[in-house]
Amino acid sequence: MLLDINLPLILIAAFVAGASPGPATLAIAGTSMASGRTSGLVLASGITTGYLCRRNSKLFRLSWVCRFVFF
Repeated sequence: MLLDINLPLILIAAFVAGASPGPATLAIAGTSMASGRTSGLVLASGITTGYLCRRNSKLFRLSWVCRFVFF
């Protein structure tokens, strides 16, 4: 059973998945290309602010606020 595992294929798939950009990166790039640098920077700062608020609320055990406000 263990001989059927194709380790190089698994490692290549993991590398491709890790190296591919996420949806936030694609949204920032698309907005910057379509509307300019200022719009891209505004979107990037909004995404960063949301990430920091969510991370800090979890850090201080206020995740119930995120569930109440955002969902």
